[in-house]
Amino acid sequence: MQDAGQVKPEEHSVRVLNARQDLTGADRQHAQNYQEGDVIRYSKGSKPLGIEAGEYAQVVRTDAKENTVTVERRSGEELSYDPRRLQGVTVLPRDRAHVRRRRPGANDRAVSPG
Repeated sequence: MQDAGQVKPEEHSVRVLNARQDLTGADRQHAQNYQEGDVIRYSKGSKPLGIEAGEYAQVVRTDAKENTVTVERRSGEELSYDPRRLQGVTVLPRDRAHVRRRRPGANDRAVSPG
């Protein structure tokens, strides 16, 4: 596609989030199963912890002995909690993918409203 001029040669890194399929609900209750860099999505949230439903945070450290996970929220605030206290959590390992931007081609059509 690059040779045909359909894709620019520059690469761009994008964040790709895919749920960790290797973690069961029981696994998510133990801090040792989280890894630094994992992204956590809280589908239910938690009023006592001040976590909103749909919020994302990134794991910065874990303590298996105390069974705590420490995450960094978008605001930069760090929050530590016992993962047994939360339900509705999806763990997403942080990966990177490289993509190339596609140039508009002859087969692309403008769509007019209405």
